[in-house]
Amino acid sequence: MADQRRRPQTTTYGNLAYDLDSLARQRQLEDAGVMPERQRQPQAAPRRRSQPRAQVRPHASPVTVACLAVLVGLVMVMMLGYVQLTKAGAEISRLKNQLNDLNGEHVQLVTTYERTFDLTTIKEVAEAAGMAKPTAGQIEYIDLSGDDSAVVYRTEAEDAIHELYATAQASLAGLWEYFR
Repeated sequence: MADQRRRPQTTTYGNLAYDLDSLARQRQLEDAGVMPERQRQPQAAPRRRSQPRAQVRPHASPVTVACLAVLVGLVMVMMLGYVQLTKAGAEISRLKNQLNDLNGEHVQLVTTYERTFDLTTIKEVAEAAGMAKPTAGQIEYIDLSGDDSAVVYRTEAEDAIHELYATAQASLAGLWEYFR
């Protein structure tokens, strides 16, 4: 019976190219009044209400607590590191500013120092103080070609201490030679 329903009941003239959609329309008309069959699904058994149980509180395992403590410790160490890094950066900035100030002061002092040894400035200051170049009659030459010698003058108290020291030294030297 299904085969008879599916066949078009119209006549064809040997070529279906005249009406390509006729088979599709025929099927739509045949299936228009038919309801699709429902597939029966097994129904779940009604749930029974169990007696209310006491809710169990989840307990944290010691491993979880230890890991959390380690994590908190590492975060604190990292934060302290950032604090120290910030302090070091501020100190470096302060020292750079101080270095720049000192370099400026150094340049100023070097120029002042070089100005003090400027021969024209020295000549002007000497002439302002009343100094003049010596004349030929004011120049005397000293001959230092002889032997060098020095005379040391001592007071009487120093002479007594020196003699006492020399006597003690001679006595110890004599004892050393005797026992040697």
